Amino acid sequence: MTARTLGFKYFISSFSLFLFLAISQTTLAQELTYYPGVLSVSYYQDSERITRKEFKGLLAQHEESLKNWNTGTALEISGLVAAGASGFLLGTGLAKDDEVGGDGSSYYIGGAVAFVVSGVLVELAKNKKRKAVLEYNEQLDTRTAFRLVPSRSGVGVALQF
Repeated sequence: MTARTLGFKYFISSFSLFLFLAISQTTLAQELTYYPGVLSVSYYQDSERITRKEFKGLLAQHEESLKNWNTGTALEISGLVAAGASGFLLGTGLAKDDEVGGDGSSYYIGGAVAFVVSGVLVELAKNKKRKAVLEYNEQLDTRTAFRLVPSRSGVGVALQF
């Protein structure tokens, strides 16, 4: 082998390694996001929309994230039940006021308390779900053994282990 063919093979193998690292770096990041709407929730993996089942399957890969997501879901359901109870109590209070000699003030107080409790529970649920997604996305950064980063001298690319 001549020096020229040896140099060419070295160049090809180095370029192939660099290309592999660059491609694997871009395919490893699979960040999750979700956008709660009024009537539905949209789930995304990077910029691609996924189903709720796929979203939960990805969260299941990180136990702490799934635990927080499930806690958030339970808090959200509890908040919706409390909101329903609030509506029921306020409606009952209105009905009691319409009766002759009826006093619906205790129902109003109960309805107001249930309304505040439902707001707190729904807010806690949103925070738990947000924390679950953030934890999942944070663990993606530490999963790889190396990363391509700009070199400290400002020229070129370096591997960070």
